[in-house]
Amino acid sequence: MLNKSIISKMMSIIDDKLNNRCDLYQIKKRTISIFRNKKISTILSELNDYKNILSDESKKDFPKDVLIIVWALIRRNLDCIEELTNELIKSNLIKALYEGLNIIFQGKSEHIKIQIKWTDDHYANRYEFLNTFPEFYYFEFIELLLCGKITYYYDKEKFETFIINDPTKLFLLNIYSGHLGIKLSDNLIKKLLDDEDKLKNNMGFGLLMRPINRIIQKYESSQRCVLIGEKYSERQMNKDMAEPLQKLGNMLNFCRDKVLVDIIMNYILQFDMFPKAFAQWLSEAKYKPYILKELQSSKIRSPKELNRAVFFISKLHVDRVLRRDYYNTILMKIENMIQERQFYIIGNDEFQLSKLCKKLPRFIKNKLITFIGLEKQKLLTTNLDKMTRYEIFLQDIRQEEMLNIILNIILNSMQMYNKKSSSASE
Repeated sequence: MLNKSIISKMMSIIDDKLNNRCDLYQIKKRTISIFRNKKISTILSELNDYKNILSDESKKDFPKDVLIIVWALIRRNLDCIEELTNELIKSNLIKALYEGLNIIFQGKSEHIKIQIKWTDDHYANRYEFLNTFPEFYYFEFIELLLCGKITYYYDKEKFETFIINDPTKLFLLNIYSGHLGIKLSDNLIKKLLDDEDKLKNNMGFGLLMRPINRIIQKYESSQRCVLIGEKYSERQMNKDMAEPLQKLGNMLNFCRDKVLVDIIMNYILQFDMFPKAFAQWLSEAKYKPYILKELQSSKIRSPKELNRAVFFISKLHVDRVLRRDYYNTILMKIENMIQERQFYIIGNDEFQLSKLCKKLPRFIKNKLITFIGLEKQKLLTTNLDKMTRYEIFLQDIRQEEMLNIILNIILNSMQMYNKKSSSASE
């Protein structure tokens, strides 16, 4: 029969698993040794009998006891979720399981602690964080996550209340990654978009972008495909995108202006292609201060992001003065990156830089040429410098090489433009 001793043993097993004191094989072996081949219905019946003998004071801990037993049943057999859900409903224990999850995840349990530290604050672009990792401790917390999934099957609204208030964000992140196979309601996504938490804002936006991303990926794949057959045209892509884009636009009405610019710019800086509607939406003058801040931010740290930012500027429906302000901000960003020696050219960055220079307007290129010339004059790269300050000399030689690469790419792009212009005049 189920008793306090068995529950204490299971609590010890859970604590060992959460703190990585045992491998999964040992955890499962210890769990099976307690329950052996007992049916789920029998164990839950014993759990209700155990509740009946508890004092009123001890019954306060019963929801946690339910969570512990359900955790153990899931660890014994991960494929038992459907049967376990049905039996929990029959035994009238779902409410207690929900309360147990709240106790654990709100940090109100002395014995079971969920300690998670995410690294999203290391990412200026939270959308980059979300798309960098394939999962978020899913396998480490799979039993607790599946406990939550059981409550979702029973009462979706209650489950959503729980996850929006979960300080660990464990459930939200594993729903976002797709591991839990749960679809959130529009009402919850609105709350994510309106939240003060940047990570939640980007999760809400990312979930809404899923159908749009699939359409864009289908188009990009079609453009790369060399097989004979009808390609997926841009016209068809825009047609297929219309409905999910309309929904996205309606949902983004729940965002504050600052949040709206942040989440859209995060997306633009992560991908080479974005819906035309993004440029239309952000063309309003009221977004100018937020866009300027984004263009100056640490989200832009390589030629690739600079290239994407300039492409975005070129698509905005704004007047010449405003567009010039945006380009000048990009110029300031490039100059700051160079001066702080944070402009690196690695991998295919030269290709990205070449694409960038083709998009930059001539007045920006001219300013960059002047700036690079002045920066080169500051470098200590003479033979005397080599003899007297060798470490600085080595650093400045590398900086000079990088500046020469940038300068040559800019000059080549201007020569190509001049050739095109002269050909057109002929």
